[in-house]
Amino acid sequence: MDGGISLKVEIKNPAYVGIAVGDLHCGAFEADIWFHEIEKSLLEPTENMPVLDFIILCGDTLNNKISFNSSHAKYLALFLNRLVKICSKKNSKLRIVKGTESHDNNQLEIIEALLTNADCDVKIIQNVESEWLFEDYHVLYIPEEYIEDKNEYYKDYFSKQYDSIFGHGLIQEALHMAATQESEMTMPKAPVFKVDELIEICKGPIFFGHIHKKIVIKNRFFYTNSFSRWAFGEEEDKGYYLFCYSPITSEFKTEFIVNKTARKFETMEVDCNPDNSIEDQIDYLVKLVDNLADNRDYLRLEVNIPENHPNPSLLTSMLNSVFSKYKKFKLKINNNGKVVKNKEMERKINILLERYGFIFDKKIPVEEKISRYIKEKYQKNISIEKMREYLFDRYLSGE
Repeated sequence: MDGGISLKVEIKNPAYVGIAVGDLHCGAFEADIWFHEIEKSLLEPTENMPVLDFIILCGDTLNNKISFNSSHAKYLALFLNRLVKICSKKNSKLRIVKGTESHDNNQLEIIEALLTNADCDVKIIQNVESEWLFEDYHVLYIPEEYIEDKNEYYKDYFSKQYDSIFGHGLIQEALHMAATQESEMTMPKAPVFKVDELIEICKGPIFFGHIHKKIVIKNRFFYTNSFSRWAFGEEEDKGYYLFCYSPITSEFKTEFIVNKTARKFETMEVDCNPDNSIEDQIDYLVKLVDNLADNRDYLRLEVNIPENHPNPSLLTSMLNSVFSKYKKFKLKINNNGKVVKNKEMERKINILLERYGFIFDKKIPVEEKISRYIKEKYQKNISIEKMREYLFDRYLSGE
């Protein structure tokens, strides 16, 4: 990776070169594979860079709680030690931003203790803060925090101007992606920012972690993407950003560096033909998977069973039985007949809720609910007052 110097040459004015990498998720999959990817696609290329001023880890460095005697802890220590040596050798600064609580799990405090005597400028960012990273480079860090009043909490920070922003969390424009990605979860109390409110206070690039896709908005906001791939539905390139920025002109250049060692997770979608026998369908799918599996690290077969299939239950049972022995393989069956039935059931429920939904409204008195129900169900009018008297009389009589 020699992009650092070429990016800087493009800008011409004095500029800083940095790396923004997010969502490393140590612990998400086999530790030795995780470290191999980082070593080959991040550490070694970084060591060979002629210029590097700083590295920012944009949250979710860890995936879950890691036991100290686990292989994940061992390779995390190797990674941090190597990273610190690189920063020390290149006189680069290192900043580690807190990510989602369910991932980092307060373990950044342990990392901070381990790096206390590190031979480089390193800092753990647990709460929102600003910093003059260099004398002419003003930075805002927005780790993922869970607060009651977002506007009140950030108002002092959002009233100033910055050269760059580094953070972790959600933006309004990517809420739909957060809801669908399989390799990440979103905490319900996490604040949601708008890209425009961040751009308004920032002259240069904004890099966030959390969404495991490479997203660029208005050529100013960048989701760094997850560094590795360990889930389906993320076939696009994985990696991180190399960039340079000039505080003099606010000009910047970015380059997405692909993690070429990331494992391949691919999904193949197949429609079953109801006119073919179940045996023929199974035989076809087995041959298909055998031909595809050799060129993929992980394969997911998504089988669509049409609603007019003569025996969807038997086909489903046989598919699960046959493919249960396959390794690094996932089977997903879409029984469209069942989907149609579920949709019809959902339609009927919605009709009932539309008609009788008032029954579940806690603000409506019981006597009013009963009166409205009788009118809706039997087309008979009984006033709320009469219903109230009737219920009161039944109560006094002990019934």
